Amino acid sequence: MSLMKWEPRELEPFDDLRNQVDHLFEDFTRGWPRAFFSRTLPSLSGQYLPSVDLKETDAAYTLTADLPGISKDDLKVNITERSVTIEGERKEETEESHKGYHLKESSYGAFRRVIALPDEVVADNAKATLKDGMLTLELPKAEQTKRKEIEIKVE
Repeated sequence: MSLMKWEPRELEPFDDLRNQVDHLFEDFTRGWPRAFFSRTLPSLSGQYLPSVDLKETDAAYTLTADLPGISKDDLKVNITERSVTIEGERKEETEESHKGYHLKESSYGAFRRVIALPDEVVADNAKATLKDGMLTLELPKAEQTKRKEIEIKVE
């Protein structure tokens, strides 16, 4: 085995801090479901990412997604027993402004969201509606995942 002379290298000013933060997030996210990371995160370029709400009742899940300005033709929804995938594209409207200052905060672009479901659903019985920019999915639970109460007899 040969020995090599140690030569110190010059560190970038924030290399050590960056490494510590990376390790912190690795420790923090260990054990999280893989589906949590499968959604497309917004980039610094302003990629569009719709907001999603998931509500649960005894019989079904109701998922609502905020999709303003997206038509039915630009939207694709896939449902499996344990997840919902919403894909689409919010297209930028071209407009010209000749009156000086112009402010545009809207994000545009293709998006893909994968939402993991806590229990199995019956994909064949799911219903989807798109009204006023809101996508609503009714996802009935599979029979074995519905909660059942039993009566307790006192003796």
